[in-house]
Amino acid sequence: MTRLLISSLLLQVAATLCAQSGSWSFGATVQGGISFPTFQDKTNPDYEEWVNALVLPQFASGGSLNVTWHVAPRIALQSGIGYWQSGHGYKEQDLIIITPDFPEGEYKGTYEGRVRFNDITIPLYIKVSPISGNNKFYLIGGFAGLYRLSRKQIVELNFLDGTTETSKEEMKANYRSFTDVNLRSDLGFGYAFPLGKKMQWFLEPLFGYQLFPSVKEGDGVWGQYFLGLNLGVTMNDGR
Repeated sequence: MTRLLISSLLLQVAATLCAQSGSWSFGATVQGGISFPTFQDKTNPDYEEWVNALVLPQFASGGSLNVTWHVAPRIALQSGIGYWQSGHGYKEQDLIIITPDFPEGEYKGTYEGRVRFNDITIPLYIKVSPISGNNKFYLIGGFAGLYRLSRKQIVELNFLDGTTETSKEEMKANYRSFTDVNLRSDLGFGYAFPLGKKMQWFLEPLFGYQLFPSVKEGDGVWGQYFLGLNLGVTMNDGR
């Protein structure tokens, strides 16, 4: 219920921004970075340590369409809608298959896997230019609602004879409905470069951390944080 209320609040604020008069800018952003997984299991510290030693960071990417309302010469509010793909991987492990002839297991090769999250995002950021007379450099921070579309597990088997097999599975356990929203906190800075009279392009290094668990696994929970870079363009309304 709490997450649904947060989701409704983000949508309401985004709609309010679109209804305000004043200086506007519209744009599109491409996002890329690295997502780092975290696993916590307070009931089993040894298992927690084993899992964290096994997981790997993964490349994360996405994009969004944005609208910005310039509240004051040095303050702006930004919202929009986008798509975000993230996840984590697992280190390569030995593939041991148990058969009646080999009850203790027979080495057949190696396997590795990864988990991918696909989300719709609705950000709500505040942008502040800390240097008077210089609006090109700014600080940016806020929250992004993450609406889970799917969670997939991909496993690759590498056999000793050189053949490989890949399986993709929709993970139904802990499946999130569209009305269940996660929340990510983002913080960073940006710099805008002129691109004609009404347009500009920008770079934004960002750090983000999910405030709620991504997935529950028994008594443990998965979370993630990321380091990334936004690249985009904006166009002013000419006011």
